[in-house]
Amino acid sequence: MTTTTTWTYDGYWHAVLGSVSPLALVAEHCLVADGLDGWLGKAETEAWAQGGDPGPLPEEWAGFHARALAELMRAVEVQS
Repeated sequence: MTTTTTWTYDGYWHAVLGSVSPLALVAEHCLVADGLDGWLGKAETEAWAQGGDPGPLPEEWAGFHARALAELMRAVEVQS
């Protein structure tokens, strides 16, 4: 029997980025708009690998990626 996890956006955010705000992430990692999409994708891959699952990233994460990217982009604009 396989167990599947139903992911929420908050669960995704905490698994991938921790319990910090978008503004704090941008400041801590000196993030800029250029390359942000790739940075987030790498963070997702690393988080998934640390979780010990050798399979592909959960399908829900694609939509969550877009939402997180938008939040991070807004934070970059505020920091600028």
